[in-house]
Amino acid sequence: MIAVLGGLPTWSATYPHPHRRRPQPGAEAGQHMGDPRISPMHRRRSTAAAGEGATLAELARSYGVGKSTIFSTIRPAITADARG
Repeated sequence: MIAVLGGLPTWSATYPHPHRRRPQPGAEAGQHMGDPRISPMHRRRSTAAAGEGATLAELARSYGVGKSTIFSTIRPAITADARG
């Protein structure tokens, strides 16, 4: 039993834990991995365009971001309009 436990550090160094593998490509220091931010000017323009009938997909393509980013940008305006 002690001999088995003595070989454990050697075995664990040979077979690394899956959570200790190399970082993902692009996950370097200083690189933002979340949604890209939209400038205040683009926020105003996207909110106005959405009010005029532009779709989320069109706006996302024009600013080079995802639809969820556009939605989170215009959501405050949508909820303010719904409240009256």
